[in-house]
Amino acid sequence: MLSVILAAVSFTALGWLAVPWLTGAPAAGLGGDVQHSDPASVSAPGPVSTSSLPAGDARAAGDPGAHPEVRGPETCGDLSTRARVCSPSIGIDAALESMGTDGAGNMAVPTHEDRAAIGWYSASAPIGGEQGNAVLAGHVDYPYDAPVLATLYTAQPGQRLWVSDGTGGVFSYTVTTVREPTPRDAPPKDIFELTGDPGLSLVTCSGDYVQPDGSPSWSYTNNLIVDLALDPETVPVL
Repeated sequence: MLSVILAAVSFTALGWLAVPWLTGAPAAGLGGDVQHSDPASVSAPGPVSTSSLPAGDARAAGDPGAHPEVRGPETCGDLSTRARVCSPSIGIDAALESMGTDGAGNMAVPTHEDRAAIGWYSASAPIGGEQGNAVLAGHVDYPYDAPVLATLYTAQPGQRLWVSDGTGGVFSYTVTTVREPTPRDAPPKDIFELTGDPGLSLVTCSGDYVQPDGSPSWSYTNNLIVDLALDPETVPVL
């Protein structure tokens, strides 16, 4: 399972990550801002609408399909041999990587110029686990030619997401809640819960791109969070 494989990678490559994994420590915020050459022109959309449905109602409503601004992927294809995150209706198709925290205590986010990647926060619950919430995060504006979570703002309850562990395990999740943007430095603690019904939260940046007083770098003001429930039985991959 992804939880075993990725946790092992984190422990081997970054042994200190074992501490937050055991304690379930939440990240201070979301890190990894890409510095843009023309920061004054940069902004990230908030959600098209905020809404919430109980998991059972969201599954019963079914996937409403893609927003008009979402272009592909049309299908996810064979996910069984690759660690990947895919949702045709939300417009996501990206590699999945294990991530810890940076020096400031923020959740690190994969940044690859040549490919889209989403990070699973190794201190959160495991993908496909029996309880707790997995936290996945990615950039809203990078890589430039295909930003990994640029269309997350279009998410709606009922839409489906598939996550593969790269060894044959594939899990489906259903969107239940699209939240108002939250401050970058104060992510809601409930997304880091290690108990309770199994779920997943997708996190990306939203709001204005600003340079805080005294800071040498620019960053977004908010996060957009989309919550999903693990399906009791994996829905066939599109």
